[in-house]
Amino acid sequence: MKSIIKKIRLKILRRRERFEKGSIKIDKTIFKYIDTASFYFMYKEIFEKEIYNFSTKNKEPLIIDCGSNIGISILYFSKKYPNSKIIAFEPDKNIFETLKENIEINNLKNKITLINKAVWKSEESLNFLPDNSDGGKIDNTENTETQKIKAVRLKDFIKDNEVDFLKIDIEGSEFEVIKDCEEILGNVKNIFLEYHSYTSKEQEIDEILLIFKKNNFRVYIENPGMKQDIPFKKISHVNGMDMQLNIYAYK
Repeated sequence: MKSIIKKIRLKILRRRERFEKGSIKIDKTIFKYIDTASFYFMYKEIFEKEIYNFSTKNKEPLIIDCGSNIGISILYFSKKYPNSKIIAFEPDKNIFETLKENIEINNLKNKITLINKAVWKSEESLNFLPDNSDGGKIDNTENTETQKIKAVRLKDFIKDNEVDFLKIDIEGSEFEVIKDCEEILGNVKNIFLEYHSYTSKEQEIDEILLIFKKNNFRVYIENPGMKQDIPFKKISHVNGMDMQLNIYAYK
C-alpha cells in the first residue's frame, strides 16, 4: 500500500510545472523542493536506484558530500548509515536554505555539518551562476547573472581524515578539484563523481580516470540519461553539455 501511495504522489508531482516550490512526504521522510523536475530525477536516482549505496565496516563512516543541493543525498545517507558523520557543501544561497530546512524538519540524529560554500582547489571568492535547480555552477566568464560566492579547498577536508565515501557533483568543476586532491586520495575508500563534458571546454575524462588508476581505484561508468544515438553524425547538446557520466571509483 505504501509503495502505491508513493507512486501516486510522485506521479502527481511530476505533472506539475517546473520551478514550483513545495513539499512531499515519502516513507516518513519530508522533502522540501524548489524544482519538481530535478527533485523527481534526484529522488529516483538516490532513493530508488540507490546510486550512493556503498559497503563499509566502519560504524561511523565519514561521508563528504560536494554539491548537496536540497539535501536528498544527505537524507539518504542518514537513513542508510544512521551513525555516519557527514560534511556537506552547497554554494547556492537560496538552495542552501531549503537544504537546511530538509535537515531540520526530519530530525536527523547523525552528525551533519552544512557549509554554504563551493569546493575548489583553493580558498577564494568565485563567480557562481545559479539556475534555481540542480545545475548551478562556477562560471568565470563575463556573465552578468553570476554571483560572488566563497570557496574552500576540498583537499583540506580529506588530507587528515579517512573518508569512507566522497561524492562530487559540482557541475563541471570536478576535474580541477580531483586533480588538486590527487596526492591524498589514498585516504578515500569510495568516490562517486559526476563528470560533465561541456562543449566550451576540453574534455578531461582521460585525466580523471588516470588519477583514479594511480590511486588504485577500479571504476564503473554509466550514462544517466544523455544518450547520443548516432554520435558520428550528430551530437545533441543539453545545457551546454555533450556528455554526462556517473563514475563509481572503488577499491
